Amino acid sequence: MKYLLLTPFLLLIVASSYTAAQDCSPPPIVFNSKTENIFSPEQEMFLGDAMMERLEKDFRVIPDDQVNAYLQTIGDRITKHLPASGIRFRFVVVDTPYTNAHAMAGGRIFVTRKMVSFVRNEDELAGVIAHELGHAVVRHHAIDVSRYFKQILNVSQVGDRSDVFEKYNKFLEMYRTKRVRFSANHEDNQQIEADRIGVYAAYAAGYDPNAFTEFWKRFTEAKKGNFFTDVFGSKTLADKRLREMLGAMKQIPAGCLDKLSPTASQDFEKWRRHVINFSSTTNREALNGMIYRRPLVPLRGDITHLRFSPDGKYILAQDASTLTVLTREPLAFHYQVEMEDAFPAAFSKDSKTLIAYNKNLRVQKWDIAQKSLVSTDEIAIRDGFWQTKVSPDGKYLTCYRYSGDLVIYDVATNTEIFKEKEFYLPNYGEFLGWQLMKILLDLDEVAAINIEYSPDGKYMLAGRKRRIMGYGEEALALDLATRKKVSLAGNIKEVLVSAMDFMGPDKVVGQYGGDIKKSGVFAFPSGERLDQFELSGASFMPAESGDYITVRPVAGAAVGVYDLKAKKYVLANKKSALDVYGNVFVAERKNGEVALYTMGTNQPVASVSLPASPFANLRTASISPDGNWLVASDRSRGAAWNLQTGERLLHIRAFRGSFFAPDGKIYADFPKQGEVQRSIAIMDPKAATVTAVGDLMSDDNVIQHGPFLLVRKSNKKGESPDKDKDKDKDKDKKADDRKLFSEEEPDKAVGFRNTTFELRDVRDGKTLWARKFEDETPFFFINHDENRIGLSWFLSSKAAKAMIAANPQLSARVSKMQEKVGDRIVEFVEATTGKVTGHFFLETGKGSIDVDGLTSSGDYVVVGDSDNRVLVYSISTGELLYRFFGDYTAISDSAKMIAVENLPGRVTIYDIRTGREMERLSFPRAVTRMSFLEGGKRFFVLTSDQTAFMFDVAKFSSDTRLAVRD
Repeated sequence: MKYLLLTPFLLLIVASSYTAAQDCSPPPIVFNSKTENIFSPEQEMFLGDAMMERLEKDFRVIPDDQVNAYLQTIGDRITKHLPASGIRFRFVVVDTPYTNAHAMAGGRIFVTRKMVSFVRNEDELAGVIAHELGHAVVRHHAIDVSRYFKQILNVSQVGDRSDVFEKYNKFLEMYRTKRVRFSANHEDNQQIEADRIGVYAAYAAGYDPNAFTEFWKRFTEAKKGNFFTDVFGSKTLADKRLREMLGAMKQIPAGCLDKLSPTASQDFEKWRRHVINFSSTTNREALNGMIYRRPLVPLRGDITHLRFSPDGKYILAQDASTLTVLTREPLAFHYQVEMEDAFPAAFSKDSKTLIAYNKNLRVQKWDIAQKSLVSTDEIAIRDGFWQTKVSPDGKYLTCYRYSGDLVIYDVATNTEIFKEKEFYLPNYGEFLGWQLMKILLDLDEVAAINIEYSPDGKYMLAGRKRRIMGYGEEALALDLATRKKVSLAGNIKEVLVSAMDFMGPDKVVGQYGGDIKKSGVFAFPSGERLDQFELSGASFMPAESGDYITVRPVAGAAVGVYDLKAKKYVLANKKSALDVYGNVFVAERKNGEVALYTMGTNQPVASVSLPASPFANLRTASISPDGNWLVASDRSRGAAWNLQTGERLLHIRAFRGSFFAPDGKIYADFPKQGEVQRSIAIMDPKAATVTAVGDLMSDDNVIQHGPFLLVRKSNKKGESPDKDKDKDKDKDKKADDRKLFSEEEPDKAVGFRNTTFELRDVRDGKTLWARKFEDETPFFFINHDENRIGLSWFLSSKAAKAMIAANPQLSARVSKMQEKVGDRIVEFVEATTGKVTGHFFLETGKGSIDVDGLTSSGDYVVVGDSDNRVLVYSISTGELLYRFFGDYTAISDSAKMIAVENLPGRVTIYDIRTGREMERLSFPRAVTRMSFLEGGKRFFVLTSDQTAFMFDVAKFSSDTRLAVRD
């Protein structure tokens, strides 16, 4: 399984002395010469295809011929000097956030975009490729998989493509049933063998061997070392291999080297820039059977960041996926850029450039007047890190690493220009807290330390005060021009380790050492106090013009505006996105418009609607049974559309559940807002009205699922949910099950045991049935189109054991099951009556099948697992019918079809009776929702760019089903 994970040691580029190199022949295979491989070259390529279908969503191959052709040329040049293998080698660049490369079975060689950014010339890149080719030509991956197949599946041979796919899938379903052992030095031996063969070929292809050593030293921070470091063990494995590499340089005959083109360096740099700059958010279309494509009047998510340019001429409005630049006078749209997962962007000091970067450390600059991209750079950081920040001019990036080091990179060259070793080492409490924040809040970075740049980009400041289980503080200021530390006065240190920001190149505003009464303005770097006032908050942002600062958060609001002259707050806003320029502030209105206001007034002086932005994560989306109406909501707003025209008929506050009744009315769950209590409301899209009808004020946990309200109550009032969870001792219990019981109102959380399920009709609130669970509360899923609920427990749970013991038929079925650890039982219930209609047992191979989701239609149960697969079972026979690669599905028993999305925007339609592929659809953007309508006669798709598609299912069986597949 180690080849399915990226490790730093996949790139060990080491050369050893060997006689074979003297006559320009590849070195012999030694370590794997007698190792059995059950795969022929053709069968190994089938295996690679299966692995690719499973992993391609995470690998994200860049779909550009120019990007991959150059890499293929380097690989082909090196391959000519390798032993014949019968494998066709394919080389591609992938867009993953790692500085790495990887060889997959079947000859696929992947190089990450960050690795392309990290290497400095073609010689270094050739060394990376050569090492991976060394693995591939010896067929290490296939050899290891052969061992897994033999010991886990008892398989000693494979057949055609379908047989290889079948056995690979069985392996995924059983790999936890046995532990396959390798020798302690197995991986090291494979690395050395890959080096000997692959690196030799790179030398022979004419690439500079000295480039490998420079790359290796930079990549691993390896040092040459000496006799004493070897003897006393202070030298790392990377250091020792570096010495071997340096020694091997003398053994390479000059006559064995090909000559490179004199333009290789220029060609490489041109290609490298193309790779870094490449951006594509759309697929090539394949839309057979389409009835219509309908762009919707857009629903916008919340704006997360607003900022005036320093000259006041422009305004930046940023949301989860786009950066929109507006002109201020008049307030109007200027241009928009898509950038996913971007941190708050900034204008340059001269207001001519917009600078932004995202979680992949991809830094981009745009010329505002020309509306054009100026540059793109991508920082490749080998080790993990807590936090980063880019300078206002986009020249530098500061990184606080897991190691505690503080490192500054030159963005254009991707090189370290400064490092403060162990700047701040967190104690155990801090480390654990930061890790929990990243996990629980799904954060890419945490604000572990304070990092600030002066607005002119001349200085970088960093600081941190210990707040948990310790005392002391660290503070640093660096002159970026001279790369020398600047002495900091005590006052500057105090605000730096608390909260601060620059108010210009020569002064700062901040909270003094945690004492809000001593907050104020201080000269930089002297630290002279210029003003004092009481100020609290986690962050400050001075206005580009005027005597105001925005403070986040303030009591009762997400942001407040503080008047430095009046020494008081003059404005507060519930949404954090707000900025001030002079006596004018910009904020987002409830309807999603951006508006300008004069300080002290509530009426906008100007407002503008922003262009469409891709959907943020939708809370809910429903389509009417006739396919004519759509309703959806994200976390900030909701809307209803006429799908015949794309017109938005309702634009309202967010809701978190929806259902179209037969009369066309929409029932939705509106959360509490201000003094308005949570309630069920009826939306009439034709009349464009919303009417509250049912109060949901309750101490119980209530969640809408289509036409039903699922109410979960604790059977022991006043007992803490945590107390219930502590009783759960089942080792195979999955935390994912509990996520289904999470609610946006934490005070109404319900325990995992001793609860009651009550199902109500959302239209009138009447209880349909109730059921008490004294032991574990089940995982559940609902298919309201077929009036079905599925309840699921682990077989090892007390609840499942009691259920099985009371039912002789279930007991007989369980006794025939060989494996029970991690297995599940699913009970099907008629939704409107609560009547039990059947049971299904899911065998997981000791948890090899890690269930991410369950659904059901007709006689079929569909399981989504963590290996990017969709497994289809028969309820009546318990048989596993089909396996498809993908992670989002729509199934219709009436249509006898299942739709599976594997890659974003790529949907394959299968006949559920035979498993035969019927159609491949390719949408420009990722699919947000899809469903079969009118008894399976039509197929509806909603994509992330807020476009609705409708298809005639009858046309899916045509010969065009093998349309374009990128």
